[in-house]
Amino acid sequence: MPVRRVNLGLVVLGLALLSLTPAAPSFLRRPELVAVHAYRPLDLLRREIGEAEAEEEGLGFAPELAARIEAGLSRWDELLLGDAGADGVVARIVAIDRVRRRLLVDAGEGIRLAPGDAVTAGRFALGVVDRAEGGLAVVDMPWTPDARFAGSAEDASGAEVRLILAGLDRHEWTASVSHPERLSALRVDGDVRVPVVDDLLPESVPRLPPGLVLGSLRVDELLRKTGTEAFRVVPTLDVRGLDAVCVRTAGASAGGWSAGFERREVSALACGLASPGRDGLVLTGLGLPDGAAVTWGGMFFGSIEAAAFGAARVRGVFDPGQDRCVVVLSARRSGPIVVRTLRAWRGGGRLRVGSEQTRPEVGDLVVTSGRGEHVPRGLFIGAVVRVDGETIDVLRGEVSPSAPVEVLRRRGLPDDPWRDD
Repeated sequence: MPVRRVNLGLVVLGLALLSLTPAAPSFLRRPELVAVHAYRPLDLLRREIGEAEAEEEGLGFAPELAARIEAGLSRWDELLLGDAGADGVVARIVAIDRVRRRLLVDAGEGIRLAPGDAVTAGRFALGVVDRAEGGLAVVDMPWTPDARFAGSAEDASGAEVRLILAGLDRHEWTASVSHPERLSALRVDGDVRVPVVDDLLPESVPRLPPGLVLGSLRVDELLRKTGTEAFRVVPTLDVRGLDAVCVRTAGASAGGWSAGFERREVSALACGLASPGRDGLVLTGLGLPDGAAVTWGGMFFGSIEAAAFGAARVRGVFDPGQDRCVVVLSARRSGPIVVRTLRAWRGGGRLRVGSEQTRPEVGDLVVTSGRGEHVPRGLFIGAVVRVDGETIDVLRGEVSPSAPVEVLRRRGLPDDPWRDD
């Protein structure tokens, strides 16, 4: 029986093409993580040499920073809670569904959220809980396609007119205005607020608190081109720039969002990503979930980008090209901003702040906003050391090579928190 020769080049090409498909096994899609284990003896030798030559330890996480972060977040949380009082709980925004225009929020393990719970931020009404499980909740907003919300606007005489808002499937976040309570000339550019509907709904039905702002009234230019006079509502507060919301729920007094995270110490390879222009790390350990937060010496280093075969690649917080929502804390003001990383250097990096956002000041602290299932809110990223127009320099400081590296993960996550019933 003749022996068939196998063309090694075709085999390699076939495996390479297979690795590009979604159905490819993990050992083909992430071969670099398999190769990590071959360099572990060399990395151990390099680590011992580096520690022997080190003349001083790194700065690490100063204890006084924890008090400053807690005080700054508390001031910002008071603004988010508004007049909710004991019925409100602060929930971090885990993710935003930009297609369906919904929020995934996390109030923490032990908090029981329920469908219909009002979701607000200060004087703004953001939406209602659609479904909840394990402290996580999917929030429908007035901009969610097919969602319905009651609203009210003023007419030319200043009288209130109740109407219905329905999310529109357009490129921009907007909602249509329909079923006005009476025929009237609505006042364009005015606020659309939550109306009083006690005459329409019994007290047992959950609802948004009346008087809070839903958005701003506009003329629907798209329908005007067809000769139809119509109105639409656009958001006054952009939730894409928020780090957290207030959920008004009966379970607000129990549990807490910080109680749902567990820490696990892992080993980090000293070689990192072998590139001075990148900010990252390579870890070794089993059971490391994608997206998990990584701290080094108590400070936020980045998130796991890929994990397989007992190794994980971490993309650093200062790795260029990332758009990230962070929270800036100072003695005078606190709040979230969206930044883009421009460059990284040892222990810090340069970020660009959006043109319409508040500029941080030198000395302000930058912490995580809580984006991502396994990323807590309030982890220290660095301090602002320089402000130049739209760019800021943030310094984390040197970290001792012997400082613990920990992976954080959120316990009790549902398999599919976005699921549609």
